[in-house]
Amino acid sequence: MRRRLVDWLDRLILARLGPLLGLSRADLKGPARGIAYQLTETLGLLYEMHWPFRQVETARGIRRSALHDRLAAKGACFGEVSGWERANWYAPEGVEPRYAYSYERQNWFPYSAAEHRATRENVALFDQTSFGKLLVQGRDAARELNRYPDGGVYALRRALAERHGVALEEVIVGGGADGVIDLLSQATLEPGDEIVCGWPSFPSYVLTAAKLGADLAGLTFHVGSQCRNPENWRVGIEKARTVFDSMAKVGLKPRLLDIGGGFPVRHVKPIPSIEVIGGVVNEALKAFPPEVQVIAEPGRYRVSAAGYFVCRVMGSAVRAGKRWLHLDAGLFGGIIETTEGLKYRIRTDRSGPDITWNVAGPTCDSVDVVLRDEPLPSDLQEGDFFYLRNAGAYTTAYASEFNGFPLPMVRVFESKP
Repeated sequence: MRRRLVDWLDRLILARLGPLLGLSRADLKGPARGIAYQLTETLGLLYEMHWPFRQVETARGIRRSALHDRLAAKGACFGEVSGWERANWYAPEGVEPRYAYSYERQNWFPYSAAEHRATRENVALFDQTSFGKLLVQGRDAARELNRYPDGGVYALRRALAERHGVALEEVIVGGGADGVIDLLSQATLEPGDEIVCGWPSFPSYVLTAAKLGADLAGLTFHVGSQCRNPENWRVGIEKARTVFDSMAKVGLKPRLLDIGGGFPVRHVKPIPSIEVIGGVVNEALKAFPPEVQVIAEPGRYRVSAAGYFVCRVMGSAVRAGKRWLHLDAGLFGGIIETTEGLKYRIRTDRSGPDITWNVAGPTCDSVDVVLRDEPLPSDLQEGDFFYLRNAGAYTTAYASEFNGFPLPMVRVFESKP
């Protein structure tokens, strides 16, 4: 019985993946019968144009959800993920649902934007058949899961990830509303462990901690990076107060509140001052007794202004009527936060009139585009310096040696009084 469950999962996974042909489970892109075809296709495309968002063409249609035909009738353009046909975007009536490969703006961008608007403003239904789930249920499900050696269900998750490349995001146990509690009540919490959960799940975790006799010191929340709405801190602190009350009612002794980070620094968009944010935070904290320790994590706010990210122009080109600059550092070299909408204030040593440029990094990867349609001096040329202000946080920490390019060098200059 001790290993029966994990052995069953092993057999289930192996039956789906088949012979491994010397590859690890994480290397497989689909069911075993399609691997030979996709390996041949991948080899044949080695020296072809590496288009962004290119879809495989062989071994398609192996796995289809029950809604496949309905999605196709609505104009779905399908991509392949682990053998599944998954709707990537929807073409409007009269438009063929097909990728038009390009390094410029993708043909499906406006259709994807329409889907986002429909989701935000109305109601959307997403087919998640391709997202695998394992439902383990029954009277002794929690007990058997936690009999797995060296850590119960958490060790089971690690084993499946290491041995099969299978990531279990969630394990649902039990046949009643308290299934999650039943599962966690068999687990072991060590001093210093951190429980991460969504707001709706928190009451269950509080009860479970009390049943286990765990000493939950408090909680933390995060308002979001570069937060420009001070009210987010007020809402977080008020909800934390509610949780503290719930913890006290079941005999726990909360005494620590971590209000996280998110304190913004100035780039291009206006931000609230730290004094304004502090006023909101201090007012909300009046609901807590003085013995509660409050901590914050103002990492970006403390160090961002201390650094410039300096790179150089490697060359320029005109493609399809658009001007391109290539820098000696890009997304993989430390300027990755531009993909999340962050816009740096940029300085150069040139003074020509501004024109629009696309700015890319040095790698051959199609995603290595730092900025699009950015107004910059028209006389920029090879060898010019490029200065990104307020870059002391989340730049060198993100950098890698991808494609053989070196990490950014760090130079420290002492300020003179």
